[in-house]
Parts: sequence; structure tokens; C-alpha cells
Amino acid sequence: MLCAPINPSDINIIQGLYSVKPEPPTVYEGVGEVYSISSTVISLSPGDWV
Repeated sequence: MLCAPINPSDINIIQGLYSVKPEPPTVYEGVGEVYSISSTVISLSPGDWV
């Protein structure tokens, strides 16, 4: 994960306002970099940002 925003839904989870309590770190959006791929993946390459 290269970066992730803090949204109102993230704050609501921290405050316990949702009925589920996911294991941290919990984010719903973000940008990451592909580290490796399997031989069957054709649309991504190591180093791609997703």
C-alpha cells in the first residue's frame, strides 16, 4: 500500500458504529504497487500501480 485516504466510513469503524469489526488495518480505498504476479496474469506487471 502506497497511500490510502481516511474517509468518514473509516472513522465510523474506529468509533464502533458498524455492526462488524474488521481486523486492522482496514481500508476501503488505496493505491498499491504490484510486487509479483503469477504466470496466468496478463493485465498487470510488477511495478504497476493499482
